[in-house]
Amino acid sequence: MLQYNVAQLLKSPVGATRTYQLDDEINLEGSPIRVSGEVTFIRIDRGLLVTGGLNTHMNLSCVRCLKEFSCPTSIRLEERFLPTVDVVHGFEVDNSEELDAFFIDEHHILDLSEIIREGAIMATPMKPLCSGECRGFEY
Repeated sequence: MLQYNVAQLLKSPVGATRTYQLDDEINLEGSPIRVSGEVTFIRIDRGLLVTGGLNTHMNLSCVRCLKEFSCPTSIRLEERFLPTVDVVHGFEVDNSEELDAFFIDEHHILDLSEIIREGAIMATPMKPLCSGECRGFEY
């Protein structure tokens, strides 16, 4: 499950935390990949800070021999999420100046799909090799 209702955490004092075990699939450029690990939501002054470490295996093509192989990958998360609606009073929150944050929807649902997808893309090696000893095409 990559969507979490965070209404109660948003009502909590700054510093409150919730930790979740994650084991789910995301769609990465048309291919489903399984991610597992732990994420922690920390209440900060204007919203939530999401941190965590996830592991996955991606099917990549070796740049030398072009064979497909499974590459273990670690994804580190650390992103701010801001509410779009005040959880106590129900009015819309002005986040127009927040360019580097993600947002919690009007139903107080925090969706991790996009930050995990971005993290997986960033963790993908630029020049994936099936092994350090790969000699390329065999004739």
